[in-house]
Amino acid sequence: ALVENKFKKQFRVEENKFRDQLMRFVYKSNEKLEKELESIRYKERELTPFVQKVNGLEIVKPKNNPPKWFVAGGITGFNLKIVHDNGFLDGLTSSPKFGPVFGLGLEFAGNRNLKDLAVRIEGAFSSLQYEGKATKYDWLSGSISSTSTYSVKMKNITPSIIFLYSFLRTPSYRIYVGGKFDFNISKYSLQQYKQIDGNGNVVTELRDFLPFEKWWIPLSIQAGGILNKFELSSIFKVTGGFAKFSSPTVNPTIFTFKVGYFF
Repeated sequence: ALVENKFKKQFRVEENKFRDQLMRFVYKSNEKLEKELESIRYKERELTPFVQKVNGLEIVKPKNNPPKWFVAGGITGFNLKIVHDNGFLDGLTSSPKFGPVFGLGLEFAGNRNLKDLAVRIEGAFSSLQYEGKATKYDWLSGSISSTSTYSVKMKNITPSIIFLYSFLRTPSYRIYVGGKFDFNISKYSLQQYKQIDGNGNVVTELRDFLPFEKWWIPLSIQAGGILNKFELSSIFKVTGGFAKFSSPTVNPTIFTFKVGYFF
């Protein structure tokens, strides 16, 4: 107990040394500051305002970062990888097709130690389309026996929540990477399969024959940079699809390039 009391006494002596050091900067005539010095503790949130008062500085509390509105527009590339073993959709080949995307959102940035983190809420509209083709040949004559085309057109309204981390930052620009959760509400204006024989006659035509989800949630990676009020960003879908079935497998590839502006 004697050792414990001695330790506590020594701790109080060391703790109060800062008051003796600060007292040298306080005029004896300033009784208000003297009394305030006697009551403060050795903590940053109490010492900082006191030192500012001694220096005659105005106490400025750190401001919270207000949310910022932004708009963005760009293009979205869309393609489908379809696997339909021994089925009529087997062998389709295609290239990405591009459609417009427009968005409006609000960014909430962190303060102080969390200033490199940001959360965004965004609403966007996009228009996507796909067209795959397959050609079959007569193995005897070598001529075209049939040509198949599968087409999909869709429009999306997409509320999103985005989590960003700025790994490089200066007062005028920042570079970030993050994750993006989309809540797609989709309308399929066209889903059509058409097969034409070698003479140009339509032998098979199907519409809306595969069930697609009207609500689906993909996960994407977003990376970009902001210079003053302008932003360049790229987004790539990692996982998630709109097919309600397991065969054929339909895996969408979606990537987006956007230009944004912060108000």
